[in-house]
Amino acid sequence: MAIKNSENKRDENLPGHLIEMPAFIVKENPRISEAEQLRLEKRARIFFKEAMVKMRGRQWDLALQDLEETRRICKIINWPEGSARIDEMREMLASKKSSDSIETHSRVARERFNKNQSARAQRVSAEHARLDQMHEAARERMLKLRNVIQSSKNLEIGRLAGMLDLDEAFVKNQASCWVDQFGFKISSNKIIFGNGKIDDFIDALDKQFSS
Repeated sequence: MAIKNSENKRDENLPGHLIEMPAFIVKENPRISEAEQLRLEKRARIFFKEAMVKMRGRQWDLALQDLEETRRICKIINWPEGSARIDEMREMLASKKSSDSIETHSRVARERFNKNQSARAQRVSAEHARLDQMHEAARERMLKLRNVIQSSKNLEIGRLAGMLDLDEAFVKNQASCWVDQFGFKISSNKIIFGNGKIDDFIDALDKQFSS
């Protein structure tokens, strides 16, 4: 029986770091004819090439299926060199699959971290904006209150509470302290400024209620 060495032409589309199937030598086999061996060899190379393409696309499980089919054919036609090559490729596939999994987990972790950082930055920015609005509103209230007090001889406690955005009962309790501290009087639910220390009173309100 003639011995034939099939050509192992290189597929230029395969990545350089991936190796091809070795040469196949037809053997005498009473169960499988020469033509059938060559047909099966060709089929094995097709499956092997498909596996390479799928590995390039990171389709690890599908690539492994093609490698297993190639191995099965290698056993049928008694191609130990082919089986050895499949073992090499299986190890390479397992390594690449593991690296890809680690890379994927790392990327997901980075994306989650960046998303959390972005959400936190948005929360901080929103809180700063809220505080700025509160401070601006308090500043406007105090400016309005300063104008009212400086142009009035008295001020109703209820109105003062509204301008300070405070509970009226709380302001009534505070009024007795203000009377003693700044030289005011209270009459008919009003604070009578008289000759009291109006500027000191306004400054005290600004410090206590502007934030």
